Order: sequence, then structure tokens, then C-alpha cells
Amino acid sequence: LFDLMMQANVADDPYLSRVLPRYFPQPLQDRFAAELREHPLRAEIICTQLTNQIGNRMGETFCHYVQQETNSDILSILRAFTAAKEALGVEALWADLDAVGLSVDDTLQRDYYTGIQDILEKATLWLLRHHAGELDIEQLIQRYQPGLSALQNELPQRLDDSGSAIWQARQEQLLTQGLNEQQARSLGALRYLYRGLDVIRVAQQQEQATSQAAEAYFALDTLLQMPWLREQVSQLPDSDMWQRKARAALANELDKLLSSATASLLAHTSPDAELAQRLEQWQASNTATLQRCQTTLGEIRATGALNLAMLSVAVRELSTLTG
Repeated sequence: LFDLMMQANVADDPYLSRVLPRYFPQPLQDRFAAELREHPLRAEIICTQLTNQIGNRMGETFCHYVQQETNSDILSILRAFTAAKEALGVEALWADLDAVGLSVDDTLQRDYYTGIQDILEKATLWLLRHHAGELDIEQLIQRYQPGLSALQNELPQRLDDSGSAIWQARQEQLLTQGLNEQQARSLGALRYLYRGLDVIRVAQQQEQATSQAAEAYFALDTLLQMPWLREQVSQLPDSDMWQRKARAALANELDKLLSSATASLLAHTSPDAELAQRLEQWQASNTATLQRCQTTLGEIRATGALNLAMLSVAVRELSTLTG
């Protein structure tokens, strides 16, 4: 990975190169900031810092996996990863978990580290798929970070009863382990904030407020039984590469479907109307398709043991709402 970074001139990226001073003790950073930028081993130090961060936080196979999924070069992957990390506030979450150390249950701590890794991987893939060719880290952070921060504050109003219960349980679990309220709130919210990337993108495309897009998105999430579908997809076998790819592709299709449905609702209803009115109007325009989808989902749920074929049928049926 280090060699790939060196070959790609990663150290020339103005944002990625900000890791350089962290290699040195704080007194040297304070006294010799300008000199450090001209260090003869500047590129090697930057690439070493980035290699260590990726390896320690995301695992040795992260870049290879992302490259396989998106056919992106190493510089694009690093830019997307860094933008996702900053927009989601992941550095602070890592610091919170690092700080509590041995005072937290080891299994719980590993679960949260793994959870952060999973969300950050998804967000990196999302940015590469939606912003290939325009991966300016600073611009991506400015585009998504404010909306994600606002969404975190709105989550209690956006989640349905089931989602709220899960989030509340996660916060209470973290509070009992010694984290403070803000830390528990942020860690508990991360799994939902990833979906904020779609919310913000749809809001900007439809030129409507992020709050309006968020309320429509989460309302449709419940209406279309997305939480249940995601859970079923996550339980599909993943014992080999092709099963993992099939599962990931189906999960990605669900995300795209919900995003498209949200865009459809926003585009075909008045932004001046209340959510209930907009949702009712959208449902009325899609009555026959929604009934067919609900029937299909009901039949699939009744079978009990689900497989890839059944879930693929469900996703295809739901896709007719946006096709």
C-alpha cells in the first residue's frame, strides 16, 4: 500500500498532506512548521502515516476491496475515505473509544470499532460511486458535514418507533460503560448518519431543504419496510467472494431504491405541504404499484426461510415505484 501511495504522489494532495506534522512531537510542530513542510522525507512520512492509519483503523484489505468494487485508483480511494471520515466525525468517535480503554467491555468496544469500520467503508464506496472525478476532499466535507450534523440532532424526530428504540438502547448501553451523553449519542447515531449522504444528495438535486428530504426519506424507509429488508439481506450467506458480492449488490440496490423513491416524492409533491399530505399524494399516485409491492413482501415474509432469489424479487418489485 505504501508503494502504491508513493507511485500515486499522494503526498502532493493538499488535504492528505496535513498528516505530516503529526509525525513529529508537538514542540517541533510549533517551532518548525515551515521547515517540516520541506522535510526531505516528506512524501515517505505522509505515505507512512496514511498507510498506518488505513491498516490500523480499516484493515489491510480495505483498499484492495474498495478498488475491486469501484475500479478506483489509490488516490481516489484515500480522498473518498478521508472525506467520509471527516464528514461523519469519525476521528472523534475513535478518540472516544480509545480514551475509555479497558474500562469498557472488550466485546462491546470491538463491536463499535467494527461498526465504525463498516460505516466508513460504505461511505467511502458511496462517495466513489457518486462523486467519481470530483473528489475534492475539502468540497465534499463542506457539502455533507453540515447536513449530517443537523441530521444527527433531528434523528429522534425522524426515526420510527423501532429505530428510536434501537438507538436509545445503544445509547443506554454506552452510558453504562462510562461514556458521556454526547459520546453515546454520536456513536449510537453513526449507523443512521451514513444514510444522510443520500438524504443530502437528494435534497440538493431537488433544491429542497435537507430537513424535508430527511423526513420524506425516513417515512418511506418505514412504509417500504426497508429496515426488515436490510436485516434479511444482512443475514444472507457470505462464505465466499461471490456471495459477499451478491449481498453487497442487493444492499446497494435497496439504498438506491429508497433514494430514488425519496426524489420521486419530493419532485412530484409540493414542498409547501406537510409531510403527511405529501406522502398521501405520492401514495395515491402509486396505489396499484404499492399494493403489488406490499402483496409481494407479505408473501415473502410468510415463507419464513428467505434466500437471495426471494429478496431479489422483492427489490425488483419495489424498483417499479421509481421506474
